[in-house]
Amino acid sequence: MPSNRIKPPVFFLLAGLLLFAGCRRQSEPALPDVPDLVIFTSQEETVYAPIIKEYQERSGLNIQVTIGTFQELQHQIRENTLDEYCDVVFGTDAAVLECYQDFWEPHTSRSAANLTAGFTSAASRWTPFSVTSLVILYNTRVVTYRELPTDWSSLLEPRFKSRIAFMNPEMSDIYLTALSAAMYSTTQPSKYLADFAANLDYQTFHSLSAVTQAVTDGRCSVGVTPAETAEQLRRDGADVDYIFPAGASCICLDGSAVVLGCRNPEAARDFVDFTVSSDVQHILVDRLNRRSVRGDVAPLPGLKPIIRLPEGTLLPAQTKYKTAALTGWRQISEEHRREDERR
Repeated sequence: MPSNRIKPPVFFLLAGLLLFAGCRRQSEPALPDVPDLVIFTSQEETVYAPIIKEYQERSGLNIQVTIGTFQELQHQIRENTLDEYCDVVFGTDAAVLECYQDFWEPHTSRSAANLTAGFTSAASRWTPFSVTSLVILYNTRVVTYRELPTDWSSLLEPRFKSRIAFMNPEMSDIYLTALSAAMYSTTQPSKYLADFAANLDYQTFHSLSAVTQAVTDGRCSVGVTPAETAEQLRRDGADVDYIFPAGASCICLDGSAVVLGCRNPEAARDFVDFTVSSDVQHILVDRLNRRSVRGDVAPLPGLKPIIRLPEGTLLPAQTKYKTAALTGWRQISEEHRREDERR
């Protein structure tokens, strides 16, 4: 016997099912994007951002960037989690890369023939990225000819007390390198550190641009900067000049390395090759005031020729010095903080 109930048309049933399915899909959380390449860098954003952006546009890869310092990189290495943390280390102090070279995949860049020999890894474990020499910048309206700094010990002189621009070494590998170079150019590193912190009046800056601005506007008499930055300021007409510290020039070489056993080794190798391409190395010089590690890319006009790193400079001892400098700096900062609280 046929039923008297009215049967809904089939398309209404289908529409209901599709609507229900659509509601379910909207309520379900979206799956996170899996990056094609994870890059760890200790460079400032003004340096890494344009280079990574250019590579992302050319490659079409989904890139994740992790920012950190050399001590955070050391932590991942000691915990044996580096291969899960990132695929490639970009623009990190070459002394650190050399110290932990067993954690990097051997790789010879496509641009190897154009790289300056003194700036490369003998075992092909890392690839250089940029090189800079640190100088003492001074304001020519404030510092007279008789008061010119000459070396790292000049930063301890009473006339510069509270008038030194220096970036917090906990936030910058370059300034940590400068601090360790200054300390270990003396026979009493710990004393130098304590005296220097006191002459800074325990005050530091949070960016390179803040350091240079403080010197150019005269709020600080002297400061520490890369030579390339100092030369560009002088070329732009700022009332500044600079000296290379006598007896203990500080050359900072940084590089990149493919993490051994990483998830995306092919993309990591390609990115490392990109960082030393002619295009990127010209960006370093023309837009970022850095020195190229390629022999066929000239530095900014006016810069003195940089001395090639002598054999044996890139030793694990340099990392040890930086670690000691950072530990000492933190202890002094904490003691000063507690003293302030007691007052």
